[in-house]
Amino acid sequence: MNETYEEKVAVYIDSVLPKQFSYERKKVSEDWLKKSRMAEGIVSDFVRRVEAVEGKRILDIGFGNGLTLKAFADQGGVMSGLEVSKSLFSIATDVLSNYGVSADLKTYDGFTFPFANESFDFIYSVSVLEHVDDPVAVLKEASRVLRYGGSFYLAFPNRFNPKETHTGIWFASYLPRKVADLYLKMCGRSGVDMYWNVHFLSFFKLKRFLKEGAIPMTIRFETESLHPIKRFIKKTLALLGLHHSIFLPHIMVILDKKK
Repeated sequence: MNETYEEKVAVYIDSVLPKQFSYERKKVSEDWLKKSRMAEGIVSDFVRRVEAVEGKRILDIGFGNGLTLKAFADQGGVMSGLEVSKSLFSIATDVLSNYGVSADLKTYDGFTFPFANESFDFIYSVSVLEHVDDPVAVLKEASRVLRYGGSFYLAFPNRFNPKETHTGIWFASYLPRKVADLYLKMCGRSGVDMYWNVHFLSFFKLKRFLKEGAIPMTIRFETESLHPIKRFIKKTLALLGLHHSIFLPHIMVILDKKK
């Protein structure tokens, strides 16, 4: 990337993370360096689990620096994106311009999507839902703008993963949020609000969000595997209404909007 991009990234990190929080600054910087490779992995997983994206209208909820959106566009997706941060909007605009990628990027209030009903064939959101204040509202809006028969690829850190993703502190996400805030500070980390207002989510909370909001999307239980033991485990979990990603560091589900 050019110097302007790097300068904007540095300004963004300075704006969201005070300089005394060395762990957080280092982690954010390292994560951004991995974004391109991670983006390619997300697209590959999407195509494998959903379908090819060429010619499909796709919405990225929380596009960040724009690299995941670019990876989808490289595969032929017709891209739109939402972001609450004007700084990230500026960074992503530069990234996409540098790569010659066209996309409809918008900033929004974190609640209401500025798109008409059934605007998109697919939606994806990776490591965003845990940072929003009203996940039910976001899921409702995602369902509204998704066409019937469309799919929503949703991923967020699993609170039951022993090592909390954002802070690197063991078992922090097992605790109530206020207790976790105190625990993090005792461990020399900043409080939970410093991590972009992070909330600890689980598969069970996702199910509750969908039910509470009467959201017309259903969780797809993926039971296929080349390995017979894994296939048996997936099918057994599905019978219990559980997705296999409950055992993974991240919950990664496909939500289908049935016709």
